[in-house]
Amino acid sequence: MKSKILIVLILSYLGMQKCYADDLIIAAPGIYVLGDSIVSLPTAASNVISVQSSDVVLDLGGYVVSLGNAQAGVIGININANLTDIVIQNGTVRSMTGTGILINSGCARLRMNNIIMENVNGSAVLASGAAASTINDIELRQSRFFNCGTTGVTNIIAFSNCSRLQMSDCIIANTINTTGTLNAILVNQSTMCDFTNITIQNIATPSGGFNGIAETTNNNSAFAGITIRNNIANGPLTCFSLSSSNNIYSGCLATGNVASAGPFSGVLVSGATSLNNLFSNVNFISNTANQLNSINAAFNIGSAQQTLLDCNALALNTSLAVSTTNLGYLLTANNQIIVRCIGSNISSTAGTASAGQGLNANATNTSVIVDCLFSKNTGSTTASGKAVNVISGANNLFARNIGFVCDTSGTGQATQFRNVPAGSVITTLASPQTSNLNSTTLPWSNLSLGS
Repeated sequence: MKSKILIVLILSYLGMQKCYADDLIIAAPGIYVLGDSIVSLPTAASNVISVQSSDVVLDLGGYVVSLGNAQAGVIGININANLTDIVIQNGTVRSMTGTGILINSGCARLRMNNIIMENVNGSAVLASGAAASTINDIELRQSRFFNCGTTGVTNIIAFSNCSRLQMSDCIIANTINTTGTLNAILVNQSTMCDFTNITIQNIATPSGGFNGIAETTNNNSAFAGITIRNNIANGPLTCFSLSSSNNIYSGCLATGNVASAGPFSGVLVSGATSLNNLFSNVNFISNTANQLNSINAAFNIGSAQQTLLDCNALALNTSLAVSTTNLGYLLTANNQIIVRCIGSNISSTAGTASAGQGLNANATNTSVIVDCLFSKNTGSTTASGKAVNVISGANNLFARNIGFVCDTSGTGQATQFRNVPAGSVITTLASPQTSNLNSTTLPWSNLSLGS
């Protein structure tokens, strides 16, 4: 116990100084507390704080660890490989030209809590595991990341080859990245990870695309309470990009995002092995797609065996005079289950060959679409709005779905459900139900109302 107290006192003294290279090296177990802020003035690429021992608590004490010059490649806190039982908490890391916190391969049982990261050129947090040396049992909680990932990197926060990761109650905001495509959070080659109550907002990529959360070969993970809002990309903008399997997304929201020079996708699922993902109460509201001739979808489902329950695609629009195809749900793979979902106010009216559709099925077989509402979807011509548009496919079940005022051509009831199997769509209602309807009388039919 006496050695730990001595270490605390030493750090309290050193924290008051301006330091120059690997300012603090923690080489023994203990509880370390800063007594003042650190301003680093290195003359070469280095670490401000280097953790080289297991069983360490590093408490920043509410102080700031910052870089005081423009030296390239400076890392805020570097955790050596194969360490265990590390805690970093209660302070700010600012103005690093490299990574904010770097976790090297083989580490386990790391906890980061109450960290503020500001103006970091590199990734704010980079957990860099390897296939044969994974990083296990990381916690990242109650932390905020402002204007990080600005230069020369593609991820604000990245977890690679990690297992049993937990990230919760965090904000990622206010980054302007001029390098190219940027991921707010990348989860790569990982498994059994939980992401809860995370807000990603006000990020701009004027030189490329943007992904809110990008999963590549990540399995058996859960994402709950994720909010992605008010981001703009000069390229493709995707809120949730998946090439992964067996994941659950629940209670998520994306709103106010703009794809100014590329397609918009709320959820983009791709890859032949990206199977058995569940989306429950995932909502896309008032997003904008302005790329000429782009195909945009709140749910762009290009892999088989996805399940969507109680999801909403509302107000995906185009604000410029360009032709686009805007869709609530785009299905281009087999064996989908879509239940109690809404696609409403999907519109593309400014261009000359634009369409707004609730659901578009193209080369989709053996899928089930049940108890869904597709309403007030409009295009640039009177017949280009659709509730459901089946381009191709076979053995699909459409049951108890409603199309409401999606076609203003005067033949709307007949065309709102395009190429849905004959006999499964009601196109004419007997009086007095032509204007008002309380229920669908045939339990396995779809209802088309209004024009």
